[in-house]
Amino acid sequence: MTKDDAKSDAKLSRNRVLICTVAEATTCAKCQSAVWQAMVNGFKVEVDPTPLDATGEILLRLEGVRIYQTCAVVGRRFQLQRRDAWHITKGDAKAVALAAHDCSRGVSAIINLFPGFESKEAQF
Repeated sequence: MTKDDAKSDAKLSRNRVLICTVAEATTCAKCQSAVWQAMVNGFKVEVDPTPLDATGEILLRLEGVRIYQTCAVVGRRFQLQRRDAWHITKGDAKAVALAAHDCSRGVSAIINLFPGFESKEAQF
């Protein structure tokens, strides 16, 4: 590890008590869909790569889905952190909200959240 790598990792490390790692693009072992995977406060987390808008975040929160956001962005590398009320109201405006991955919640479940949404792509 070079001195520059150590500085870069120090910038990415916000929580010095629990383990937080840089998110990596991978696939889910169960359903083979694309996910971001990282350690957040010592727990392995997988999130869907699709960014959420305010409406999507609210609807998924009502269903009990955990929401994470990007943080400590350095170049193309980033970490994840739990998104709570403080992050929503006063947090980083550049942060991207991402939903925790759930194999049973696929594209069809998200489309069902928006009953008026009709698209040729949505017809399976």
